[in-house]
Amino acid sequence: MELWLGTPGFTVGPVNSRHAYIPIHRVTETQNIVKLTDRMWARLLASTKQPSFDTVQGSCNKAEIEEINSTKARST
Repeated sequence: MELWLGTPGFTVGPVNSRHAYIPIHRVTETQNIVKLTDRMWARLLASTKQPSFDTVQGSCNKAEIEEINSTKARST
C-alpha cells in the first residue's frame, strides 16, 4: 500500500467506478456551467444543508433565469 500523504498536486476521485489519483491541473483545466435553477444544484444544497437563498419563489423573470443559468461559476 502506497502512502501519498501530503503529496501536492493530486486529488482523489471516481474514475470508471474506481477511486483514482487525479492531478489538480486536469481537474481545473476546463470550466463547467452550473445551472442554479437545476435539480442537481438543489440536491447539492440539500445534501450539504446549505440555504438556497431563494426566499421569494417566482420572483425572477425568464430572462433573469437564463442569465443566471449561463453564468460560469469560477473558483479562486
